[in-house]
Order: sequence, then C-alpha cells, then structure tokens
Amino acid sequence: MTQALVVQPEPTALRDRDIIYFSCVAWAPMKARPQQIAIQLARENRVLYVEPMLSVVTRAARGFESPFPRLHQVGGLFVYRPPS
Repeated sequence: MTQALVVQPEPTALRDRDIIYFSCVAWAPMKARPQQIAIQLARENRVLYVEPMLSVVTRAARGFESPFPRLHQVGGLFVYRPPS
C-alpha cells in the first residue's frame, strides 16, 4: 500500500517589511477599505500611508488647515499628508 505525500504550501506573509502605501483615500475616522488594508499590513510591518494630494478646491471645501500634522502615527502605522 502506498501513501500519498501531501505538501502544504507555506503561507506567503509579509513580515518585518517597510511598506509605502499610496492611497486614493485620505485618512479619516471612518475607515474605508484602503485604511483597513494598511492597518492589517501594519500588524507585522512598518507602513507609511501616503494620502492623495487634494486639489485647491477640495482643500478649500474641507478647510485649509489640517487637523493632523503632516506626518502622524496611528496605531502601528504612519500617515503622511502631502502639501497641497
């Protein structure tokens, strides 16, 4: 009687990496999918979440002053807000 050898592939996980995450969504208290992905990546990696550059019209509608400094830490990741 022969036995079949079953080889399970090792999961390919990112660990201890430096990740720059260019997002299409600005960081906000209400989390969208890009923020959730960044949070998951930051569990075992160093993540820099780069917000998109906003137009002058959008910045004026939201208010020119940002509630956050240009670079701030949120949990295990850093969020960078580029100048507009």
